[in-house]
Amino acid sequence: MAMPSVAGVWWKRTLSAMFSWIMGYASGVFFYPGPPWSQEAMLISGAVSALVSVVFTSLYASIERDMDLPKWLVTAVDMLKNWGRK
Repeated sequence: MAMPSVAGVWWKRTLSAMFSWIMGYASGVFFYPGPPWSQEAMLISGAVSALVSVVFTSLYASIERDMDLPKWLVTAVDMLKNWGRK
């Protein structure tokens, strides 16, 4: 998995790749839980894996550099917190 050089150590890159793979695989299984397998499960898995990689790379960079979270991530978290509320 391609990843920016934010996590320069090989084991950090490996852990990030493994975590994003697990999350992508789990999302594919969640949305399509059994045979017959379909192409939609592959697309969902790939999209979730890429999204998880981007989000956790941003979190890692923010924590390592002692910076605020990116505005897009704060907005996404606020949207998730308020989801279903009126």
